Amino acid sequence: MKLLITLGLLSALTSCANSRIKNENMAGGNATDSVAYPLAVSFTSICCGTASSDFLKSFVQLFNKKNKTNISADIAAGCGREGEFVVLFRMPDKVAANRKFETELKVLIEKTKVANKKSNSSSGGIALLQDVHTEDFNNCRLGIAPWQLK
Repeated sequence: MKLLITLGLLSALTSCANSRIKNENMAGGNATDSVAYPLAVSFTSICCGTASSDFLKSFVQLFNKKNKTNISADIAAGCGREGEFVVLFRMPDKVAANRKFETELKVLIEKTKVANKKSNSSSGGIALLQDVHTEDFNNCRLGIAPWQLK
């Protein structure tokens, strides 16, 4: 048991030591610049990889079209051993649309989590995060880059 814990800690330390966000992939430009994101969706893994983010892409595309908004996103990728990632949303200055987006996103995430658990009990977790910053994702090996919605 002690050996397993030691190996786990050693693996985590090695992973952290090797991970860097490259300046060219940073959403904010310089590594010292911090970009704030009002909303983010985290895709974690239980054992067998993460859940698909296709539902999220479809939702954002449809929401933008229906509400005449331009919500875009960045992705922090390589945040764990099994492909964990976080989709970071850039919101326009339309307060009412932003509230509507957040409300509908919460409902969508809950429905998707329930559907994923029914179809695959080892499906990774999905969580809505609020008020995150680029430095929260320094552990992501692949850095932060624009998320392609199309």
